[in-house]
Amino acid sequence: MVNVEALAEYILKNYTGKVVEVGVGFSFKLANILAKKLKVIVTDIIEPNKVYSYFRLRPNLTYVMDDIRKPNLSIYNGCSLIYSLRPPVEIQEYIMKIARKVKADCIIRPLRGEEPKFGKLINYNGEFFYLI
Repeated sequence: MVNVEALAEYILKNYTGKVVEVGVGFSFKLANILAKKLKVIVTDIIEPNKVYSYFRLRPNLTYVMDDIRKPNLSIYNGCSLIYSLRPPVEIQEYIMKIARKVKADCIIRPLRGEEPKFGKLINYNGEFFYLI
């Protein structure tokens, strides 16, 4: 289980402006916390009409359908951080590449037991993630 409060605290202490969550699925808890202070764009390959009932609309929260394997760069340009919670291993490389391309930091919070081959392991208030 991801400790979203600890991860939100870390992000809010270290990032400003716009952040993008890749592969949000149906879990908007972290995005909702961040949207209180940051502009948050959440992306997934799921059609928006199937997702909207799962999250509370906030003024600073936007859902955009996007495939990180063929990303729409305009979504990511100007963000300070791209992050993803428990993304499938096969898309982690794509997330990292787009972050490098737009010169943003990247946080990957993998499943327990997974160890990405990139980034620095961070343990913040008991929550772990990789910072690229």
